[in-house]
Amino acid sequence: MTPQVMKATWTTSSRSIRLVSAVFLSWILLLNGLGSCSGYQSFREVPESVQVKEGQDVFLRCAVDGQQGKVQWTKDGFALGFERHVPGYPRYAYSGDPSRGEHHLLINGVTLTEDGEYQCQVGPTDASPAIWAAANVTVLIPPRRLSITNWSDGGTIQVVGGNSLSLECVVSGGRPPATVWWYLGNTNLLTDQVIEEMDAPSVPRRWNVRSKVDLRVEAKDDRKTLSCEAEHPAFRDTAQGLSASLTLSVLHPPGLPVITGYKKGQIFREGERQNLSCRAPGGNPKPRVVWRREGRPVDANSTFVDSVGVVNTYSMVPTKEDDGVQYECVVGHELLEEPLSANITLTVYCKRVTECLASPPGQIPHPTSA
Repeated sequence: MTPQVMKATWTTSSRSIRLVSAVFLSWILLLNGLGSCSGYQSFREVPESVQVKEGQDVFLRCAVDGQQGKVQWTKDGFALGFERHVPGYPRYAYSGDPSRGEHHLLINGVTLTEDGEYQCQVGPTDASPAIWAAANVTVLIPPRRLSITNWSDGGTIQVVGGNSLSLECVVSGGRPPATVWWYLGNTNLLTDQVIEEMDAPSVPRRWNVRSKVDLRVEAKDDRKTLSCEAEHPAFRDTAQGLSASLTLSVLHPPGLPVITGYKKGQIFREGERQNLSCRAPGGNPKPRVVWRREGRPVDANSTFVDSVGVVNTYSMVPTKEDDGVQYECVVGHELLEEPLSANITLTVYCKRVTECLASPPGQIPHPTSA
């Protein structure tokens, strides 16, 4: 018997090769879900994972080629049954033409209870194994509230320039957790300045996010807006959003005062009115700017504030007594250890020789006419 079997094997080697090849190909088609051409059921359409807002409808596709077994959906492993209207689930229904292998799942007005994994399952038969395909439904719930801890939205926060400022922003109740961004003016603060934490949800499957920012504040940040904003998939394609902001009031001293209305070496004529302006740039709170003559205040508090700082303009009519006299602009501020100052010394020409000759001893006359 053995030689006969061996002889048969060798004489039919080409036929055996073809048989082995056919079996091998059938297994490949089965493993790849493409076995309909060889009699196995396979998917023509499979469901895809989706993110939807609470209250929206969900449509999960499932279509089978060469269907032999019965089709049903499961939710987190719980079978929904084979009936098209899904008993016990009035918002669920199977959609499509079952004669064409269409068994799509429609869910009207999803709630958080619909969040989970769904499987389209095709049962086995004697001629075909079972197949299934899964997708996740993520129900988006926008966060309910955003706040900067211990501060009201739109408030003003004072901080001394050069110091660090630490703030916490809390975004409550989102699914999935919100992403939090901090902005200083229009600048997105770097992640190394921000620490983010998630609280265990007090309501199931809803999350609170705490974001803490730590930044060094400079004088240039005065009057800028520091804002916290929440980014969430539920806000996409809508004008909806959550944010809170504070205005920075950065306390800082003014810069050195600058005197205008006078040029170095300028000669004033007696009796001709002159306006001397002293500007102290910056400063928060606003500095005090005072004119002094020989150490004594002479202005009448004629100050105003412009886009640069505080300006005090002293309007005077020079006399022969002003020749050689020093006028000083003094700037005081609570953050300055010593006042800042700038000064000029006037040179005044008198109009008549007789008046020049009557000048006090030691004063140099400057006649303008003979």
